[in-house]
Amino acid sequence: MKIFLCRHAKTNWNDSELILGQMELDDVFISNESENEFIEKNKFLHKENISKIISSDLFRAKHSAEILNKLLDVPLLFGQKFRALNMGAYQGKSVKEFLSAASIHGYFSDYDIQIKDGESINDLILRFQEGIKDVIRNFSREDNIVIISHSAAISNWVSYIEKKPYKDITDAVIIVENDNPRVLKVVNN
Repeated sequence: MKIFLCRHAKTNWNDSELILGQMELDDVFISNESENEFIEKNKFLHKENISKIISSDLFRAKHSAEILNKLLDVPLLFGQKFRALNMGAYQGKSVKEFLSAASIHGYFSDYDIQIKDGESINDLILRFQEGIKDVIRNFSREDNIVIISHSAAISNWVSYIEKKPYKDITDAVIIVENDNPRVLKVVNN
């Protein structure tokens, strides 16, 4: 089994460096340019014998999965385990405001610290890991699956399974052997 982890297409909020987290807002959209970039970046997937797309149920990931499925034409599944990090009180704020807040400094060194009204990085990793285990358990070893998720979710989970420090990544290819996922390839931002 190969699992292709793909970050959703960029939104207008990403371009403005605003934090969505798990918020759903009517003014969030994916531009035509971002759609085209997303399709171009993932064109190689049509040669990978993809059997399913599983996506976060948040709009930006869900819409990205629907865009990609125009190319792949496979069953689509949506759920909460591959959602973005719940940024709690910082959802709707700028990245700059978040990074300058005194209350978050321990958050990046102690993954058990929970963001106010949000979740900890370990909560995110465990949720994502549960989703990966569900995929391994519920689908054939011959399946190649695309998972559309969010940058922090992908980056933190890949760092966890590689046992390496966090780094921003957008996409990764995971190979599953004997029910154990391992990273085959990583794409950096």
